Amino acid sequence: MLHKFEIVGCKEVNISKFELYLPKSIVLYIPDLKSLMEDFMPGLAKVENLTIRDCEELSLWQDRLNSLITLDIRSSPSLVNINYLMSTLRILRIGDCDALKSLLMSNCTCLEYATIEKCDSLTFISRGKLLPTLKRLEIKYCEKLLFVVDEKGEASSSHP
Repeated sequence: MLHKFEIVGCKEVNISKFELYLPKSIVLYIPDLKSLMEDFMPGLAKVENLTIRDCEELSLWQDRLNSLITLDIRSSPSLVNINYLMSTLRILRIGDCDALKSLLMSNCTCLEYATIEKCDSLTFISRGKLLPTLKRLEIKYCEKLLFVVDEKGEASSSHP
């Protein structure tokens, strides 16, 4: 039985045409990946650990990763926002996503650990309040961060 599935350096990948039952852990290094849903659904619905690295074109984020526990996204310079994170998510790591402007963690009712680093355009990471389940939050080298929690419901550049 397959325990870990890695795709590294492939230009175009479409495994949705195959009846592939993906393992609980997937690592994707696909520079031209634009959308997880188009290329990998329905197999991703049961994935628990997802690592995305060096996906230069990734810009679309969807909410169908229903079993996700760990999400690790690195070096995806086109990723602008992550508007919906799964309620099952416990560990979140995001780094080197220069275009990322917003990250809404309010749906992550199980989130315990989050690390966000080198996201130069990020202005806020949560709306309203931090989650009571959160045990550790690390924020490193996010030059434009205005709010950890945006209590007004929108990021504003008028507040330092």
